Amino acid sequence: MNRNGYHKLQSVLVCCLLIGLAGCIDQNVDENMDRKATNGKVTLKADVVDLIGTEEFLFGCGGRVFCLDWDGNLVWQTEGLGSDGMVLCGDTLFVTTYKNSPQTGGAALLSLTGEVLWQRDLGQRVNRAAIGASGNLMAAGTNDTGILYGFSKEGAVLWTYDDGESIEQVSVAPDGSCVVFTDSEDKINCVRDGELIWSIDAGRIYTGSRNRTVAFSPDSSYLVYRFMGEEPQIKVSTLDSQDVWSYPLEDLLTSVTITSDSQYIIAACNKDLYKLTRDGELVWKKSVGRDNQYLASTPGAEYIALGCDSLPPFFIVVDRDGNVLRRDLSFDAVFAVAVSPDGTRVAYSNRFGRLYIFSNPPQQKSSL
Repeated sequence: MNRNGYHKLQSVLVCCLLIGLAGCIDQNVDENMDRKATNGKVTLKADVVDLIGTEEFLFGCGGRVFCLDWDGNLVWQTEGLGSDGMVLCGDTLFVTTYKNSPQTGGAALLSLTGEVLWQRDLGQRVNRAAIGASGNLMAAGTNDTGILYGFSKEGAVLWTYDDGESIEQVSVAPDGSCVVFTDSEDKINCVRDGELIWSIDAGRIYTGSRNRTVAFSPDSSYLVYRFMGEEPQIKVSTLDSQDVWSYPLEDLLTSVTITSDSQYIIAACNKDLYKLTRDGELVWKKSVGRDNQYLASTPGAEYIALGCDSLPPFFIVVDRDGNVLRRDLSFDAVFAVAVSPDGTRVAYSNRFGRLYIFSNPPQQKSSL
């Protein structure tokens, strides 16, 4: 390509970028969480780094915690409660908290109506994925000091464990029997009542991001996690760290979820998406995109949503067989994805400060 052709191509690309930018800005022009709805799509102006969908509501956080109905109408939002991570625990939300100072942070428990039931300042920032909750046990790990806290549902400190390393991901067994966490030394550790039960070197389990690569099965019978040995793997073990099986992956596991009946594991791995049985048999493997960091699904994985956080970024929805139903180009990196339990709505947020809610499955375009 000659110099003139190169400059023409540059001009075209810049124009396309500006047109796309103008289109996105036009959707939301006010400083508040403005809402625009067209053809089964709702667009809102909101900085959102985490999303959770329930039957009636879509919960989000990004400097605050808020609740929307699935039509994008604001139900409530917190005031003065900085947050960038949350987990749903029955009828409550367990969330990270912070103020502007990096030395101030902790965790709080909210009702689903937005009431702060309790809040604990832990003196250090808690990473978005460094919280977990189940039943009457909540756990949060600090970033700099590496201390894991176990809380009762009433907010009492039940125990602490000093790991000494930055705690990155925290998961609580659904039956409340133990807490598993990963740290910046690429170890996966299991604590019970404040005592270390086991610790293994998982080899690059630390992702440095907001995604989760460790999950308990809902029936608390097994643990799934990312492992890097001679090749990338997904591993399943008992809660006592006994290996059950492992499966080789094309690339490192980026996110994982398990169906509510504990029978199937959905694993995102860069461009590939896997569906495996609890016994380690491959149901299907589909190449659906690239850099699929974020993952959410209906309880039975009838619908699965994926989000890419590199350029060009896509939001993708697939069905139970891995067939792509939706592939939307996001203006900027996807930050979070969500699916309503009945699968009728899906949502994603991006770095450009937009939150999108769609009807699902998408309407088929007429061939006429």
